[in-house]
Amino acid sequence: MPYGHAMLTKAAPLGLRRRLLVGSFAVGLAGLAGCGSDGTVDVENKGPTAVTVAFGDDDWGEVAPGGGALVNTDDCLQGPIVVTFKSGRVVELAETACPGQRLLVRDESAELVVQSSG
Repeated sequence: MPYGHAMLTKAAPLGLRRRLLVGSFAVGLAGLAGCGSDGTVDVENKGPTAVTVAFGDDDWGEVAPGGGALVNTDDCLQGPIVVTFKSGRVVELAETACPGQRLLVRDESAELVVQSSG
């Protein structure tokens, strides 16, 4: 198996509220259609290098190239959404990420999109 799976947890001030599940998605075979669900914000890294992702003041860690992550949450994640590339480039989105949305990272770019229901 070329990719490993890891789980990172982060405690919110009122207790454990969100989890970031980091691992590889079968992007080439199945894409992300159907991978996300209500209660998650997906992160998909289609770029050639790992990136770090932060939502507001919360640094959620690194997402491998060709991989992805799920942020389990019932609440919207306050912005800005900050994606930092290995090259040093930083993309900042002044948006709020809500369950059912996906942060799509490509080579030196990032955008927030609505999950497909496929």
